[in-house]
Amino acid sequence: VWQSLRNYAIRRFMRIYPAYSVVVILLGAYLFYHPHLQSRLISQPINPLAILSLQEAPWVLWSVRTELFFYAIFPFIAALIYVIHKILGKHFAVMGIVALIVLLSSMHHNAFRHVFPHERMMYHFFRSDEAFLVGVLAGYVYHFYAHVLQRYKAYITTCALILLLAYISSFPRVFLILYGFIPSKFYGVTVFNYALPLSVLMGLFILFVALSDRYRSYVFHNKVLIFFGKISFSLYLVHDFFIRLFLKTNMYNFSYETRIAVALVFSVCFAYSLYLLVEEPFIKLAKKLTKPCLPSASV
Repeated sequence: VWQSLRNYAIRRFMRIYPAYSVVVILLGAYLFYHPHLQSRLISQPINPLAILSLQEAPWVLWSVRTELFFYAIFPFIAALIYVIHKILGKHFAVMGIVALIVLLSSMHHNAFRHVFPHERMMYHFFRSDEAFLVGVLAGYVYHFYAHVLQRYKAYITTCALILLLAYISSFPRVFLILYGFIPSKFYGVTVFNYALPLSVLMGLFILFVALSDRYRSYVFHNKVLIFFGKISFSLYLVHDFFIRLFLKTNMYNFSYETRIAVALVFSVCFAYSLYLLVEEPFIKLAKKLTKPCLPSASV
């Protein structure tokens, strides 16, 4: 068990933190040599050391802190689910995962911060962890209920389409057309807090693909999807910076659409370089540092 936990910790850390560190260092260096851009790109000065130690997290980097914390507590969650499954059965295990999702989702509300006024760091660590648990739930349900879900693929597709339409309707311009007004408060780019519904939508999509031999084969053998799957983490880390850089600095007076397109091209190119130079070498290093576990010792 301990060997399995050691391997898990090394592989997760090597998969995430090296690329994250390189992006933070490069971002700090860029803003240090271009101080006139800092006020346009971010509301307050960044401290690379504080970001590397996970005390601060500007832009999309906040989710890396959440992701690392989730990976730290996941073995305990998996052990809890395993115990419930063994003692009470798979139905209660599913209900346990759903209960954890609801509990973590409730932490987004102000009530949580009122109950724990001095625990803002805990709030930030737990923030959006329910999105990861939705993925755990989708994998668990597929593993133990695949034979049942085959009969309900049409219902899964219908639920996914409804959620997708609801998500699209929460964009300000669409919301204005449908309801005639735009609320004063936003959650990111949408009117509603999209984290949990979007996670559920992705969970349903995963189930739909997993239950269909044709789509599963297409997803796992499509070269374009495989490419973006490899660079997805690096792309996530850098896309926000490039979009802000090209939009908020009004570079070369290009149109909005052109700047978005150029920002995405730069993001993909930089992400691919980051994958080749940082991610892939550290993934290989993690494999060398970890030892294979005996089947009886696996978690």
